[in-house]
Amino acid sequence: MKLKTLLLTLLFSTSLIGIASALTFTNNNNNSNASTTKEKTQIEWVDGLYAKSITDEFNVLSKDFSKPGDSGRSMIIPLGSGDFSGDGAPEIVYGISYWDLKRGSQIKPIFITNKPGEGLSLFSPIMDVVPYVGETRDFIIEDLNGDGINDIFIADHGPDYDPFPGSQNLLILSAPNGKFINATLNLPQISDFSHGVTSGDIYSDGDIDLFVTQNGANFNIPHYFLINDGKGKFTKVPDGKLLDKSLSFLSKTSDRKRRNFYFDAGLEFVDDDDKLDLILLSGKLQGAENNRIVFGSNSGFKLNNAIELQPGRFNSRSMGVNYLLADIDDDGDKDILLLHATSSGHSWGGTDLQVLIQEENRKFIDKSDFYFPGVVFDYGTWGMYLNLIDLNNDDRKDLVITAFNGIEDPKKQGDKKSIPKVFIRQNDGSFRPLENDLLTGGQKFTLAAIYPIDIDNDGEIELVAHKNSKGGFTVQVVELTTNKEESMYSSSDAVISSPLFDGRYSFTLSRYNENEGSKRLGNGYIEINNGIMIVEKEGRTLDTGSIDLYDSFEGQIDKKGNIMGSLKISVLFGADSTPSVGLTGSIDSQLQGEWDHYYDVILKLWKK
Repeated sequence: MKLKTLLLTLLFSTSLIGIASALTFTNNNNNSNASTTKEKTQIEWVDGLYAKSITDEFNVLSKDFSKPGDSGRSMIIPLGSGDFSGDGAPEIVYGISYWDLKRGSQIKPIFITNKPGEGLSLFSPIMDVVPYVGETRDFIIEDLNGDGINDIFIADHGPDYDPFPGSQNLLILSAPNGKFINATLNLPQISDFSHGVTSGDIYSDGDIDLFVTQNGANFNIPHYFLINDGKGKFTKVPDGKLLDKSLSFLSKTSDRKRRNFYFDAGLEFVDDDDKLDLILLSGKLQGAENNRIVFGSNSGFKLNNAIELQPGRFNSRSMGVNYLLADIDDDGDKDILLLHATSSGHSWGGTDLQVLIQEENRKFIDKSDFYFPGVVFDYGTWGMYLNLIDLNNDDRKDLVITAFNGIEDPKKQGDKKSIPKVFIRQNDGSFRPLENDLLTGGQKFTLAAIYPIDIDNDGEIELVAHKNSKGGFTVQVVELTTNKEESMYSSSDAVISSPLFDGRYSFTLSRYNENEGSKRLGNGYIEINNGIMIVEKEGRTLDTGSIDLYDSFEGQIDKKGNIMGSLKISVLFGADSTPSVGLTGSIDSQLQGEWDHYYDVILKLWKK
């Protein structure tokens, strides 16, 4: 079973023990309207679940994992999770890229483990050997060399800018005595624009093989299969041998549209035979075909065995991003849950969830209106992965969408309601969204990339989430609760104050914008007493407003030096508003937060 879309087998078999089994969800809240740019849709929301932090935040600074000289606006790419240590608990994997570097990034993937009693930390056996890569896009976490321990293949497409030169994909294999090796030389040495990867046992020989999809500018590089020798060495299948050449190569038509553009793919047993089938996700948004399935045969994957799937609500503006294969209507056949994205103006955004029920063998019927009534958003950031898991212990699998950005993203949604990321399954089988505010307590960017996994191997499911920042990101673990009073209503709940860093510190306050650079706004002194931080009255300056604004500063520091705080501030002289800015970071680096979605506010500390 592939971890790329399902994350862990336990997602389909383990329920959240901490939620009372008698808990039920009602659909009485019919007052919420979700606006799209084209229509008003009535959505029935559910309530009753809240998130609370159960770990300190673990900070990752992009500069610490980049080649010298690399810097820019980092984008966090949640890749997945799997047990690399062999202790039964999964490690979590993130990619980082500097999206504003047209020459591309050179930065290491991040592997994080959870040690009992110690919390989150880097997983050194892989971090010690993993090389710098470019743009990590997709992954496979499975036992690729047959030793019973998970390995990882990462699809790296290189700079996402013209002329799209591509990059070499990455392979990390387990080795004896808990070690890992960089086994990239076990792959064909191809610099390509690998955008997706899936896995399956193509020849039924017990080895995990791979299928890699392309979407770069080079139409001569096809999508291709990699066959495993059983020890983690992969050989490229000759073009046209397993997959028809008419399906293999990107091509241009007279109207300059692209065909055979695959955003992602999957190898699954979809129909009622014993042959692996190939699911190809693309979409007409970028001039490709609709999503389709190429049913497997003894001679491979042929065009005459392919069917196109219905495009979903976005129609010609749709792009298939991810899918899940599951028996959604409990009739014994495999159905397909598809995640679609669309484009809003000049930026990617929009979410549509499509349910295709297999009513007869290889015959699919769109029943999205029943399973996701009124749920369509053609704005906002879009998701990456889908996860089905029972969140409320009612023996029905609920849905979690893992996304790039925060669960609340005003940059993309404007004044509209944010796209829901958690859906609770109802008695009639339909899915109803959970209000994001219940999970975040109204705090913006509190949760992103929410992974439902048992990170501590205790039989209970937690949500591992990250929060983006200019300098990198933070990771924390939250759990769901039915007690509203326990929920995470302020970001400071994630830090347990500690007196280890008590003392007097000087600080400088500045603003940053990538077009204008950095500008110093003021300075002063901060006193830390029992882990609680305040700005002293004397010696403080502020160029853009009253120095009394410093009285609004609240902050606290934990035993690891992690700081969470807030400051009501204006970064522009004469500005009408003085919004409260959440500031997070470390005493060894800086505190940082966003002001009005345009400036970063940066506070640096020095010990006196």
